[in-house]
Amino acid sequence: MKKMLLFLLGGTIAFALHAAINVPQQPAGQAGKLPLHDACDNDGSLEQLNKTIERLLQNNTLALHINEQDSEGNTALHLAAEHSSPAIALNMAQVLINNGASKTILNHSDNLPVDFNWHTDETGNPLNQLLAVSDEERQVLIMQARQNEIAQANSVDERAIKAGKVAVVEVSQPDLD
Repeated sequence: MKKMLLFLLGGTIAFALHAAINVPQQPAGQAGKLPLHDACDNDGSLEQLNKTIERLLQNNTLALHINEQDSEGNTALHLAAEHSSPAIALNMAQVLINNGASKTILNHSDNLPVDFNWHTDETGNPLNQLLAVSDEERQVLIMQARQNEIAQANSVDERAIKAGKVAVVEVSQPDLD
């Protein structure tokens, strides 16, 4: 993905330079972990998840965090689906979905939470059934993600960039294959 450096002088774009640089994403939260993500990783437990959800509900912030993505684009549901214990993974996924988590959020590698379930070889895997997304819906989600990337890359809020400062803006041509 290319980046574009914009130089603004007096609120007007003076010139732009294209560069093939990679600007690392800043990890969210403490040590790159978000509270729900921390509760759902392999070291997390259902008890920890329930306590975190309870705390977020008390603060009226659960809706803000339930589908929050980390620096790799994973939601807590992605991590829950990847849990080493199939039973805990299923219970966590059910709790998250019951509290508004979406099973249709792609991470930065175009993976859905169901793709993180490595217990797929089990017959009649209930986690697969809970997180299932049709191939057609997956393709629509990927197409929408590419369109959103284009829209974000092509829009710069000039008011957010102060005169004389440098802004880095991603510019990309998506692979729509």
